[in-house]
Amino acid sequence: PTPNDAKAWVDTAAQQNLNLLASNYAVSAAEETLRQRKAGHAPTLDAVATYQRGDNDALGFNNPNYTGQNYGGDVEQRSIGVQLNIPIYSGGLTSSQVREAYSRLSQSEQRRESLRRQLVENTRNLHRAVNTDVEQVQARKQSIISNQSALEATEIGYQVGTRNIVDVLDAQRQLYASVRDYNNTRYDYILDNLRLKQAAGTLNPGDLQDLSRYLKPDYNPDKDFLPPDLATAAQKNFERPAQR
Repeated sequence: PTPNDAKAWVDTAAQQNLNLLASNYAVSAAEETLRQRKAGHAPTLDAVATYQRGDNDALGFNNPNYTGQNYGGDVEQRSIGVQLNIPIYSGGLTSSQVREAYSRLSQSEQRRESLRRQLVENTRNLHRAVNTDVEQVQARKQSIISNQSALEATEIGYQVGTRNIVDVLDAQRQLYASVRDYNNTRYDYILDNLRLKQAAGTLNPGDLQDLSRYLKPDYNPDKDFLPPDLATAAQKNFERPAQR
């Protein structure tokens, strides 16, 4: 994998893994809920303003003895000030909500830490698996070459009478088995590589486009199961019947 450094992959996963990011948001939401619950104990100071307009009677200024020039006319009232609200004990409701918010925050933090530890371990294991897969692919490929040579030697021995048909069939079986193991290892490499990128949060459509290059729309299982650089030579061993 690129970069071939487990720590770099772990650092990237800690910053970009989608599940861990979601867990971070859950912790932030729990912290905000706790802040709001704790604010229920705090006094509040509000600015208030009022405005009224009406006639004397409507505003309660009706004085039957008053006959001045403003009697029966419009009256305006304006006021502005501050209002202090001090919460009193309400049966422990606010305290209970604060304790609940603390508990939810603690649970969110524990889930995030558990997810982080699991992510670190999983990322390291996947990085190790990808490197192992690369080595295994090369080893399986070399095994095909060795079994291919063994089959050719066995066929020659059969033709000159030093080997029998059972030896030839056994050599073919071993070659088929090595090809099967090679393809299985390639499959493991592809999946482990995608899983590593998914854990690190770097998986993107381009990776799937790269994967499509491994696929052949006209795949023929009878001919396309060998590595491309070995297909021509090895295919002859599968197609050529042993002759004596």
